[in-house]
Amino acid sequence: MKYFKKIFSILILIFVSCKNNETPENLKTLESKSSTSDSTKEINYADFDEKKSTYLFEYSDENSNQFIEINIIDKKTIKFHLVTETLPCDTEYSGMAKKEFWDGDGEIDEDSEGGYFVNEYFNEEKEYTIAIRLAENLSKVTIKYNQNNGFETDCLPITQRIMHRIK
Repeated sequence: MKYFKKIFSILILIFVSCKNNETPENLKTLESKSSTSDSTKEINYADFDEKKSTYLFEYSDENSNQFIEINIIDKKTIKFHLVTETLPCDTEYSGMAKKEFWDGDGEIDEDSEGGYFVNEYFNEEKEYTIAIRLAENLSKVTIKYNQNNGFETDCLPITQRIMHRIK
C-alpha cells in the first residue's frame, strides 16, 4: 500500500507541474493549522504555489511524511510552506523566514557524506519558532521547532531529519 501511495504522489506532482494556469498573486501571512485524523491523508500538491515554487523537499518513513516548499525571495528572506503528516495529527505552517546574520559566515551541518554549509532562516511567532536550515547547494534542508508558549502537543513538525530535494 505504501508503494502505491508513493506512485500516486509522484503522479500528482507530475500532473501539477505540467499545468500551465495562472495562480493568484496573494501572499498569505503566517498560518498554522493542526487537525487530528484517524487515517493518513495524501498531500495535496495544489496547496503549494506552483507558479512561484522554487524548491520542494521531502522526508518520509513508514509512519510519517513531511514536505517543505521554499521560495527564495532574496539573500536574507525565504517564503516557506511546511506540511507534516504523522499520527495522531497533521500540521501545516507557512510564512516568511529571515536570516538573522545574513551577511555573516554560514554554519556547517553534517550527514553521512560529511559536512556541508547551511543558511539558517527563522520564523518567530508568539506560540513557536521554526528554524529552517537550508544547505547552500540547495540539496537538503532540516527543520528545528521550539514551542514558545510552554504547551506540550503531539502535533509537531518532524525535526532534526534531513529532507532531500525532490524538485
